[in-house]
Amino acid sequence: MNGLFFLPKEGAFAEHPFAGHGIGCEYNGRFLVRMSTQEVDGVRQGAVYPFTRPATENTFLGPMCGGVAPDGDIYVGSIHDSGWLGGLNTGEIVRLKRSTEPLPNGIREVRLVPGGFKVEFVHPLGNADDVRFSISAYTRKWSGAYASEDSERHEPKVTERRLSNDGRVVTLSLDQIRPRFVYEFRITSEKPDAEMFPDFAAYTVRKLAP
Repeated sequence: MNGLFFLPKEGAFAEHPFAGHGIGCEYNGRFLVRMSTQEVDGVRQGAVYPFTRPATENTFLGPMCGGVAPDGDIYVGSIHDSGWLGGLNTGEIVRLKRSTEPLPNGIREVRLVPGGFKVEFVHPLGNADDVRFSISAYTRKWSGAYASEDSERHEPKVTERRLSNDGRVVTLSLDQIRPRFVYEFRITSEKPDAEMFPDFAAYTVRKLAP
């Protein structure tokens, strides 16, 4: 992860579902991620979601920094570092303009609650069975090497799911939640040809909800 910036809560983003959320630049994958935070028992933790689609040759060279203009456009600065290949480094600034089309339905925010998580959607669901959830969890134990593999990966069991009256929040009760574990949520629509985006979230649990 490289540069970080936040979508403002006022101005062009005042009524936007993602207002106040953070945006991160992912250089290696050439895409942007979105972040939401939550204070639990005095500790700040939260979730990350894809903000742009996976990288293709028509996206970014390698996002390094970004910011939001007063009109709501997002500017992303990218570089291509040739490293040991011996080529010239290149750079670019990409402007992302706000679309006039409504956002697709997908995960707006994941929040930890006692015994489970609340998954809020951008638009209301018809019922709790409109979406299928796949949840897995893992931790990482530093081994002294440059990177550490996932450890103790498992699939928590959903013991109960409830849909809020406005249809936007699904509360999932799990059989077990462990601190210092990352919980990954993948969703798919049960309706034919109904794609959801974002369809992935990863919540890092540092403290359990009291």
